[in-house]
Amino acid sequence: MTDAANVIPFTQRLQDAGLTPPKPTPRPATYTPIVTTPSDGTRERKYAEGALQKECTGIAAMAPNSGRNHALNAAKFSLARFINAGIITNAEVDAALTAAALASGLPQDEIDDCLKGDRHQRAAAEKLGHQPAVPPPTESDLGNTTFDPGVLDETDEHGQPTEAAQQAQDYFNNAIRQRALQLRIDDAAREFYNDWQASQLGQSMPDIINLRDFLAVPDEDAQYRITDLWPTGGNVLLAAQYKAGKTSMIANLLRALADGTPFLGKFATAPPKRITLFDDELDERMLRRWLREQGIINEAFIDIASMKGRLATFNILNARTRAQWAERIRGSELVILDCLRPCLDAIGLDEHRDAGRFLVAWDSLKKEAGVSESIVVHHMGHGQERSRGDSRLLDWPDVNWKIVKEAQAEDADQEDTADGGRRFFSAHGRDVSVPEGQLVWEPEGRTLTYRDGGRKAAKVNDAIDHIRAVMRQLTGSRSLNKGDLVARLQSDHGVGKHSAGKAVDQAIKDGVLFVSVGDNNAKMLSLSPSEAM
Repeated sequence: MTDAANVIPFTQRLQDAGLTPPKPTPRPATYTPIVTTPSDGTRERKYAEGALQKECTGIAAMAPNSGRNHALNAAKFSLARFINAGIITNAEVDAALTAAALASGLPQDEIDDCLKGDRHQRAAAEKLGHQPAVPPPTESDLGNTTFDPGVLDETDEHGQPTEAAQQAQDYFNNAIRQRALQLRIDDAAREFYNDWQASQLGQSMPDIINLRDFLAVPDEDAQYRITDLWPTGGNVLLAAQYKAGKTSMIANLLRALADGTPFLGKFATAPPKRITLFDDELDERMLRRWLREQGIINEAFIDIASMKGRLATFNILNARTRAQWAERIRGSELVILDCLRPCLDAIGLDEHRDAGRFLVAWDSLKKEAGVSESIVVHHMGHGQERSRGDSRLLDWPDVNWKIVKEAQAEDADQEDTADGGRRFFSAHGRDVSVPEGQLVWEPEGRTLTYRDGGRKAAKVNDAIDHIRAVMRQLTGSRSLNKGDLVARLQSDHGVGKHSAGKAVDQAIKDGVLFVSVGDNNAKMLSLSPSEAM
């Protein structure tokens, strides 16, 4: 029986017989090439050293009979582009590759056969032609990382560009070409994307129509959605001072449009088939309560999108998002947005510069959804009487509606006319000119009614009420001349002299005061019989 300890393994006997190659000796995983010249710190030099390091590390780790000669030839060919460009020397490359090949176990004579001569450099030059020796800089490298700009103007003692300056100029020119090419690509890509986007949304260029054919199309029956206030197909911008009652105005508008009742008790309406309200101001519970108090009869004509806390989903500048919303509101003839500022904030737009961008997208949303009219609610500047922010807000709407107060207060409330004073409404725009009139608030049903006469007329009417009070307190003849009456209005009721004089004249014109001739032909004023009670 053979002793197991003396048995020679089969694989060992094959090797002893020369029938199989010996198992290769493990090679080091990494290898640092020998670079005889210290790095000059330039990007190109660092790039070349990194490439040399990679080639040498790979060769040093190769096992016998694994194609080391081929790898050495390929490495020298790859590195020849740096030698041709003068970034690294031939001696440095040969020394580093030789050390790496020796570490892999390749004999010196085979290494010399692979590296001798300049055939690698010539082959590399023929392949590269006029191309740069190193990859062109990326866009992120085009600033101050590709080369030192100061080197561009460097000259020698004869005033000629130095070698470094010439090399820097080559990289500079290449960077310009690369950047110009990228700009052309960007422009072409943008045009291609815009065309694709338009086709996806079904948009196309409008037809050019001759005026005769254009005018041959009959007008629609209704020229106004709201008579004297809102032309058919128009955009309205409702601008209101802080807490002036814009939400109450929108609630009244919804009731009038849905039920076909006069808006503000005065202006006839042509009800649309369907209305969509985007509200981003009120909590759902408060919005529900306010609209319920309106007593709207045709509730089914109105759709509500309560957007408070959900405005991140309303980025209509994005074509895909806008298309989704257009599909959801399709069938609505009229759309209301209350109000603009939160929409801008939600998608990072600046009220003072970017409001126009949102309004352009809003018009696109209308077009894609087949909407005829829209109204956008916006705040006035604090203490001002114009829309806050981007000047585009002034020329975008067809009609501007405005709500102002007698006095601006931080906590003014529509339901308390003593806080901020009375509210006044006016409208101006294309085919619209409604002078300022007072909004009369009725708590029952949260109803607003338009009354002729703006803030100036309201002050005169107030002064006339004071005239009545002064005249009713008189005894004796119960009459005063104009000068005495003006003085009493000033002292007893705080009316300015000019306003008091105008109020007296208006009271005479309206028949509130009766004029008679007194002593020395003086004109005496007394209450008319109908006012004396």
